[in-house]
Amino acid sequence: ASTLKVLEKYSSFGATPHECNSIDGGKVVMVVNQPFRDTPSSLAWVDFNSGRLLHKIELPADVDYSHFGVLANGWVCVVGISKDATTNLITFVSPDGTILSPKVSGEIAAQMSGEALSVALMEEGHLAAVTIPTSDLLLVLDYETQTLVDAISLPHPKGVLSGSRQIDGQQSVIVTSYSQRTLLSVT
Repeated sequence: ASTLKVLEKYSSFGATPHECNSIDGGKVVMVVNQPFRDTPSSLAWVDFNSGRLLHKIELPADVDYSHFGVLANGWVCVVGISKDATTNLITFVSPDGTILSPKVSGEIAAQMSGEALSVALMEEGHLAAVTIPTSDLLLVLDYETQTLVDAISLPHPKGVLSGSRQIDGQQSVIVTSYSQRTLLSVT
């Protein structure tokens, strides 16, 4: 990084790459590609050494996916903004590649609007924490059962980080609050 010179260039294997993350000890780069015209959002697994596409999954076309979290056990949670304001903003991809939508209904589903922005996954408890800033919500979901565990009202939550500390023996998440300019610890 001392020269800031581009050494290699690889395809993202999608229309408009947004977020990327390394997995498998840095051997693989995972990319979420946003939709463009008739091309839907996708997740792509790219070999870091060769730039070869290892795997690709097209995501449901009704959401503009832009961010994701991934666990070593293969679970992925992808989030974005609904194109029609009625679609779930969150999608899980199981280790076998099955696309799953969590069950969020009633008052919480009606409150969800805007973009699901940040996601943190926790193997312990099979939990996904997802921020929805314009709805003032931090959702906690079980990614294996696709069920809502809790909906926590927080002022304009943006970023979320999991596993950062234990409080009274419980795993907590750190959430940034844009409007309060603070970090919040939530168990």
